[in-house]
Amino acid sequence: MGGSFMLTLQKIRTRYTGATNRRGATIRATGRMGSVTVPYDYAATDPHEVAVRALLGYDLSARGDSVARVGQTRSRRGYVYALATLTREVNA
Repeated sequence: MGGSFMLTLQKIRTRYTGATNRRGATIRATGRMGSVTVPYDYAATDPHEVAVRALLGYDLSARGDSVARVGQTRSRRGYVYALATLTREVNA
């Protein structure tokens, strides 16, 4: 059962927006797949990762994917994450 695998990396950025008189604090996650804005989760260990997982819309461990924080944005209001996806190439 030979075969080759391909590793794909995607960049996902998050950005924190503070609360206003009309709405609470939010985090926006943006990547190739689009963007999503979620309420800031004060109970979460990493509220930015909560936004990343909401953007992806699936359980990372179920697919064998992984996401890691790799840096902070220039504005210092968010972070940059790397999504690693390992797929088996099908030889035709």
